[in-house]
Amino acid sequence: MFVRIAMIAVGLGVASHSGAEGCRLSGVWKSDAARTLAAIAVTSDPKALNTLSDGFFGHMIHEWTCTEMRAWLDDDERGRPVGYKIVESEGNSVVVSFPDGSEQNLRLTFEGECYKIFFDEQRFEYFCPIESQQ
Repeated sequence: MFVRIAMIAVGLGVASHSGAEGCRLSGVWKSDAARTLAAIAVTSDPKALNTLSDGFFGHMIHEWTCTEMRAWLDDDERGRPVGYKIVESEGNSVVVSFPDGSEQNLRLTFEGECYKIFFDEQRFEYFCPIESQQ
């Protein structure tokens, strides 16, 4: 009887861990302008920083569930849900695919409680968790 209970407990632990990993993105995240601009300042010339600092960052919101993602600007209506799947999860990064015909893969790299999305090999934007705005 003890062995049976132990196996059930282990099975539940594995199932809850794999579910939590699959939902690592779950929540509402907002672009962090200050953090993004500080990172850009380290690698970009001042002209690029001045152009980008004029209200460009800090407005995009992402809302993730275990199967869907929404994106919208903070002064706009909540976006429509788009299905996604995790195609790679390794250490501090996750690659998601949007099987809506766009063939777009998106790599998110976690740093602390925030993640960053790369536009190319050098440029990225930080997103940090916020309270839901539903």
